Amino acid sequence: MRAVRGKFDSKTERLVLKDRITLETSTGVTGELSYATLDMKKQILRSHNPVKLDLPNGTVRSNAMTLRSGENTIVFRGRVKVHLVPQK
Repeated sequence: MRAVRGKFDSKTERLVLKDRITLETSTGVTGELSYATLDMKKQILRSHNPVKLDLPNGTVRSNAMTLRSGENTIVFRGRVKVHLVPQK
């Protein structure tokens, strides 16, 4: 992940990221967020602002997202739009 600005609280192990956050996963998912919080202990990334993700075979857009790294899950909320392209 990369962000223009961020603030880390070492007591709570919480990172707040702001402004043009980009992310890349090892599975080829890339994305853009404008605001997110990362709970380092629980390995949970949350964004309550619009999310744009590009998948190897499509796109996902939503108003909010919760990524649980330890569980390998992403939950999208609010006006979720998914576009999948069939593989050749």
